[in-house]
Amino acid sequence: MAKLNAAITLFTRRHDPQSMSWSRQAAFDRGSFATLLGVSFTPESNEVQLLAIGDTVGLLLDGPRLVASFPYTDPEDFGRRPTLLSTRRDLNSFLDRPDHASASSTIWQLDHLAQPRIVCMTDAIAEWFLRLAQADPCSGDILLGISDIAHLEALVAHEREAGRMKVDDSTMLILE
Repeated sequence: MAKLNAAITLFTRRHDPQSMSWSRQAAFDRGSFATLLGVSFTPESNEVQLLAIGDTVGLLLDGPRLVASFPYTDPEDFGRRPTLLSTRRDLNSFLDRPDHASASSTIWQLDHLAQPRIVCMTDAIAEWFLRLAQADPCSGDILLGISDIAHLEALVAHEREAGRMKVDDSTMLILE
């Protein structure tokens, strides 16, 4: 919480609400919001810990097979309003709940996996992929086959045009 408070203080110092137009000041007063997906690997125990706030998702793949997903596991989960980090301290009170740490983190053991990959992705891609994985749990090869940004952009454009992916931010990172 200390690092978040420091970031909020820095954000607030960089903006002067008195010099803003009324509409910008209203937006500043409402606050800005963000998701967070943190991944930490511990080589000694061969485990990955994920911290997730919001609707950014981490996937655990073994080769092309989906093993686990966090914090959402079902595409329908994206229909609910996510908890987000805010530039307004009062809107981050969920971080003070005693169950927050356990509800927003998970640990994945990698020992039993032949080809473990962690794929981090924003909500539009994650919802689309979880729908694919419901039909075929081995559809991870679609993600693992993305070789560069142009390939990702083409995939996103194609799936949006087909109506299978929402028009929203589309960011993805594959950790090997």
